[in-house]
Amino acid sequence: MALFNVSQQIDIQLEKEILKRGIRGVFTQNCPCQIFIKGIRAIKKGELWFSRRILTQVLLDLNNEDEHFHDMEIPLTLREKELLFCVASGASYDQISYDLNISLNTVKTHIYNIYKKINVSNRFQASLWAAKNF
Repeated sequence: MALFNVSQQIDIQLEKEILKRGIRGVFTQNCPCQIFIKGIRAIKKGELWFSRRILTQVLLDLNNEDEHFHDMEIPLTLREKELLFCVASGASYDQISYDLNISLNTVKTHIYNIYKKINVSNRFQASLWAAKNF
């Protein structure tokens, strides 16, 4: 589910509440057609489509709420941590493949293994986990 024609001056608290309620994306009024299409494709792939401002704020808020996770032993290899950082920063799998000079299938395999190790099911949860643990 996504919200369309949302005011460009949406309040950050309202946007946080929308995210908490399971909405997968927000499209503002007068959203350019190519951005709209890109967002719909991202949502169909299981990704979220929110402004970087709100995602950054949510990650920072969670990081400040739960400092005890920083002491936890992280069960990831150095390469998996590198990929998780890329995912958390918003890079697509294609971009990660290109940046790290590895195949798309290798990226997907690493991401699958990372999700299993940290017990998450999507990129947003993985990003939250990374924010709490790195």
